[in-house]
Amino acid sequence: MDQMLRFANTAAYLVTTKKGAIRSMPSRETVEETMRRAAGI
Repeated sequence: MDQMLRFANTAAYLVTTKKGAIRSMPSRETVEETMRRAAGI
């Protein structure tokens, strides 16, 4: 559950950095990469 919430929160963060609705949805790879960078991995 914790990992799912972290993923959703990261995806939401990325959505708010772009304009539009559908085009602003990040790919799974983008979300995972952002999570890795935030964790310092």
